[in-house]
Formats: sequence, structure tokens, C-alpha cells
Amino acid sequence: MLIQQITAEKLRIISEALEHAEERAMRFQERHDRVLSQVCSYYLCNQQVLEALAESRVAMNEALGFAVGLREMQMRILCAYPDEVDGLNLHRFAENTSSGSATQ
Repeated sequence: MLIQQITAEKLRIISEALEHAEERAMRFQERHDRVLSQVCSYYLCNQQVLEALAESRVAMNEALGFAVGLREMQMRILCAYPDEVDGLNLHRFAENTSSGSATQ
């Protein structure tokens, strides 16, 4: 029972962090798209715009990498404790922790 509680708490923490990480990655993607749109619409090859685009891409890739790392951690926990994690309860848990998420 204690292992189930610990596993559920780990999954809750990771799910919350994952939700925030995915939202952050989405904001970086939107920023990147806006900058790219400005470049395309004005046909500018301005050094500042190109630098902003490059920085935006780096930030977006870092945010996505962080989200992927959290997803992998979540999967390792699920694989490490297959007997302790009930599929139905996990499904309900995932619904409760991700309800209201902009990425869902």
C-alpha cells in the first residue's frame, strides 16, 4: 500500500511538472511562430530578427526536451512498478491531474 501511495505521488508530481513543461513549450512554439511570421511577412534579413528567431528555436527545443525527459521518467516509474499501478486508477489519476490543461 505504501509503495502504491509513493508511486501515485511521484506520478502526480511528474504529471503536474509535465503539464507546466508542455504549456511552456507551447508558449515558446507560439513565440517562434510569431517571429518567423514577421520574417516571412516583411522579407527581412535583419540581424536582430534572425538572432531572435535562433534564440526562440533554442528555448523551444530546451522546453520540448524537458517535457520529453519528464515523459520518459513517468514511463520508467510505470514500468518499475507494474503491479502497484492499477490501469483503471491510473487512468482516473491522469484525468484528475490533467483536467483543464491547455495541451489536452
